[in-house]
Amino acid sequence: MTHIPHAIDTRRHSQRPVVRRIGLEQVGAAFRKGLDDFRQKPSHYVFLCLVYPLMGIVIGLWTSGNKALPSLFPLVGGFALLGPIAALGLYEISRRRERGLDTGWRHVFAVFRSPSILSIAALGVVLMAIFIMWLFSAQALFDWAFAGENPQSFRAFAADLFGTARGWTLIVAGNLLGLALRWSR
Repeated sequence: MTHIPHAIDTRRHSQRPVVRRIGLEQVGAAFRKGLDDFRQKPSHYVFLCLVYPLMGIVIGLWTSGNKALPSLFPLVGGFALLGPIAALGLYEISRRRERGLDTGWRHVFAVFRSPSILSIAALGVVLMAIFIMWLFSAQALFDWAFAGENPQSFRAFAADLFGTARGWTLIVAGNLLGLALRWSR
């Protein structure tokens, strides 16, 4: 049986990975292949591409209560971290199509039987941990800037956020925090 390395592999490898440069030509080729995938199975992609935005809408509705309103931007911004995991079905359809395999709906979740599932799960755990860390950090930053004062309405929160020094402090500090988290990867 051949050993397949994955993210939680404890074996040492003497070779360093080769990092290839990606230019506009490769980006264009990937876009054309994606468009071709969409033309072949548009129903799969329309369905799967609706799930992710609908989750964003659910998040927006959930935070529309005044106590959760300050979490809207951190949730929506951080939710993008989970995109690679949310798109697993799209990746599997594309992989199967590239190999000439059946791309029916029953194969969308075949990725869960992949030898790489441990690596995928490890990445999902790391991304979820970063997402949760981002949410806690954003909440702590809001509590610091607004002294834990909850907004009375969306309009009042927007006015306070964009029209006061403490609102701009939150915006600048939040973006600096996001930048620091980005650089720490």
